Amino acid sequence: MTEAYGLEVGAYGFLVNVMREFLTVLFMPILMTGAVLTFVVPFLLPLMAAVR
Repeated sequence: MTEAYGLEVGAYGFLVNVMREFLTVLFMPILMTGAVLTFVVPFLLPLMAAVR
């Protein structure tokens, strides 16, 4: 990208890739928790209702 479009665009592309990877690693636990809760809630709700 740097060879085709110049240093500025190449550096911008590099920073975008680094930020995307950083945010993916940062938000992965939240996304995993959300996915787990999505599948666990239908089984968890009857148990919680039975306790009350």
